[in-house]
Amino acid sequence: MDYHPMPLIPARVPSPPFVRIDTNAIVTIGETKYTLRSSDRTIVGLRDEDGGDFKITHHALLALIRDQKASILRNRNTLEIKLLDLLYGDRGPEDYGKNTQVIAACRQALFIRYDKECLEKGHIPRSKDGTFANWIKRNWGEIVFNNRRSDTGAFTPSPPSPSTFERRYTAWKKSNHNILALFPPPFRSGQKQGFQVVG
Repeated sequence: MDYHPMPLIPARVPSPPFVRIDTNAIVTIGETKYTLRSSDRTIVGLRDEDGGDFKITHHALLALIRDQKASILRNRNTLEIKLLDLLYGDRGPEDYGKNTQVIAACRQALFIRYDKECLEKGHIPRSKDGTFANWIKRNWGEIVFNNRRSDTGAFTPSPPSPSTFERRYTAWKKSNHNILALFPPPFRSGQKQGFQVVG
């Protein structure tokens, strides 16, 4: 299965800001990849592939992520990512209809925008009082306009509800920002599948 990673941007930024890094994550700064050695409230300790140690403040690392000069790749060996491999196999975004591709691309752009705004302005509450639904509609309209495609005609996808946003955003984050998490699986629950037992 082709893997479609996106830069990992922390969704919440406490004060002072921290970078949330899993112990098995790969931190890429420029062309150099690092693993996590230590992290406290001020400094992140990293180690490169040659064994060299490197220290950087949370503030400086967040600034590099914001400028797209650094990224964090979580461990691929998670249940969510294994499930994607199992469900989708060799399928990729291009194997879906054009309208489905547009919906997935717009949702991914919406989630990236949400993460960036959280990084720059602090956490945006995903409340049910209508405030978050208005945020979704406002940003969705801009994203759909910017993602218009000549081959999809007049197709205009509807904005996700806050509950759909929550469900899809969580799946996208757990899959390490793999866009396939935003596509329907090749078979839905309830469909009968044939299996051949070899043995």
